[in-house]
Amino acid sequence: MAKIREIYTSDAYYPFLCYCESHGYEEMHDLVRCPFSKLKDEPDITMSLISRIRVTYLAYLKAHPEEFLLEKKKAVAAAARAPKTGLDEAEEKLRLFFRENADRLIHVSEAVKAIAPQKLRRADVAAILDKADWCRLVDNSTYFYCGER
Repeated sequence: MAKIREIYTSDAYYPFLCYCESHGYEEMHDLVRCPFSKLKDEPDITMSLISRIRVTYLAYLKAHPEEFLLEKKKAVAAAARAPKTGLDEAEEKLRLFFRENADRLIHVSEAVKAIAPQKLRRADVAAILDKADWCRLVDNSTYFYCGER
């Protein structure tokens, strides 16, 4: 596996190399975890540099796909195994939302919006609602409040 410094050799990439060092990215396969969209928030990294970084990364990825397949699978598996933070808080927000709207049916998309600042997926919210004893499933995506048990 190639080092990032071996691929991004031009002086123009210096701010990106500093970013990689500070975030622990040493080899090209480490960039699988790199959120390229957040690079724009870095003070020394311009949009044109981000574009060049992405093009270089994609070219390397295309030339060496076998190096990334295993790393991508590992990253996805680790993210799936990682415990979700804030599930208890989300459940309390959902319970309050359902209690306030006890007189109507609530679609899972409404429940996701009710806990909007938390970045939980629709499937996570549905899993919370399926386990909750204070609501019941009407159909695949609609729930109603049945009171505290």
